[in-house]
Amino acid sequence: MTSRDQPRPKGPPKSTSPCPGISNSESSPTLNYQGILNRLKQFPR
Repeated sequence: MTSRDQPRPKGPPKSTSPCPGISNSESSPTLNYQGILNRLKQFPR
């Protein structure tokens, strides 16, 4: 819970992080979900 609220010590953007998949799922799954929703909204099928 706290790790999700508090950013990583390095604080690099998820896109540039070495392990985007792991860092995204571990760092902030909610943010990742929001990003996916935004993409779907921008590019609706």
